[in-house]
Amino acid sequence: MQPTTPTQIELPSAPPTVGDLDVLALSASEWRIFDNRFSPDNALGLLGFVEETRNRFEVLQIGRPGEITRYGTLSQALDHFVRMPVAHS
Repeated sequence: MQPTTPTQIELPSAPPTVGDLDVLALSASEWRIFDNRFSPDNALGLLGFVEETRNRFEVLQIGRPGEITRYGTLSQALDHFVRMPVAHS
């Protein structure tokens, strides 16, 4: 079997803005955060997850394994993905 030729994907040149975030409720207390500048089937758009626990919003960001950041509101948690972007390699 011949290997397939890799396809070069054009990445956004700037970090996402709050308007670029697609927030999908997975449950009443969990959300998936996606950069809507990417096609919905492109895993590079997955930025992370937010979970509400004990009146705090915990951010788990793709590209920052083991790091959980807590905020007082969902809005502050979403802003995290704008202020603390992870560069794509």
